[in-house]
Amino acid sequence: MFFLIAIVANFGVKDEVLFKRLFDSKPYNAKLPIALPDSMDSVIKQSSDLPNDMKALYPLGYGVTR
Repeated sequence: MFFLIAIVANFGVKDEVLFKRLFDSKPYNAKLPIALPDSMDSVIKQSSDLPNDMKALYPLGYGVTR
């Protein structure tokens, strides 16, 4: 048996549009607009005046392209 689990974030899109896109056969393209740090220690050690200077679990621009 195979199970697929996904988390979908919805930021104000109408349900009809969201479900149409989720069940469509078109390829997905998605990129993170922010970097997600790997730990709180990484957040504390980063410099506020330097871009991309923390250890990121998922860096800026990480995503899916098909």
